[in-house]
Amino acid sequence: MAEKEIDPNDPTLMVGQCPHCKADTVFKKTKSKNIFLCRVCYKSTKQWKNGKIHWFKVTEKHPYIDYV
Repeated sequence: MAEKEIDPNDPTLMVGQCPHCKADTVFKKTKSKNIFLCRVCYKSTKQWKNGKIHWFKVTEKHPYIDYV
């Protein structure tokens, strides 16, 4: 089964390093706010923006992230 072509203009895709598998990857947006799926390991990550984009494991506690 061939993978779909990635559209660089798709606003639901973000590029970064996965905190789970440490691979540089494209993240796919989910229906939850700021939650993305890694396209390599398929684990959920939380996106946090503060001047630059940071990626955290969803289970990771961080004082600046709202988990709502």
